[in-house]
Amino acid sequence: YFCNNEGVRNILLQWLKQMQLTYAKKINETDTALKCDEVSLLWRQRGNDKFRANCVDDSYECYCKSVVYANQDGPMYPLALANRSAALLRMKRFKECLTDVALAIDSNYPTEQRHKLLLRRADCHIELGERQNAQDALREATDYAATLNLSAAHSAEFERHIKLLEKKLEVVVETVDEDEDELPPCHNGENPEFQAASNAIELRRSESAGRY
Repeated sequence: YFCNNEGVRNILLQWLKQMQLTYAKKINETDTALKCDEVSLLWRQRGNDKFRANCVDDSYECYCKSVVYANQDGPMYPLALANRSAALLRMKRFKECLTDVALAIDSNYPTEQRHKLLLRRADCHIELGERQNAQDALREATDYAATLNLSAAHSAEFERHIKLLEKKLEVVVETVDEDEDELPPCHNGENPEFQAASNAIELRRSESAGRY
């Protein structure tokens, strides 16, 4: 199988070469013999092939490997994160996608491509029903794109994407996070002396019990 599959064979050869050159090398907790940008690139390219073939789950697995092999201070790391975020968006794992987008930007994702990540962030907020966050993200993407010298074709593509997201946003109603449980009203009303406490609570003091 490995001999017949050129993509996998190249990945293994690059990994073995890196292991031979840096066997047992460990500078810090994130820099080990397993880190290799060449291998990261090969996994990312393989992920791109899977993504284009609409094998999104397979592409996600490849991008995960690309993230693992990339040196976190190198150029491959933010690229791998960005590609993985695209797969996560297609898989409707929007919160994880937002995390990867933020990590990619914080890890110096190329400035000339960053507007695409900002659009992806807006798309996630729309899907999550976070209207205000989506509006903020769209505004940030538009403002950032204005600072770039985009070609006519890229500018037209960006505007098309913006319009699509704005159309999706029109029907979004702000949702409440299900993790945030709504508290019931206080029994007998709110206590004027204790915030968020029932009016049935009374502070008393006695010589034997003190304040209670």
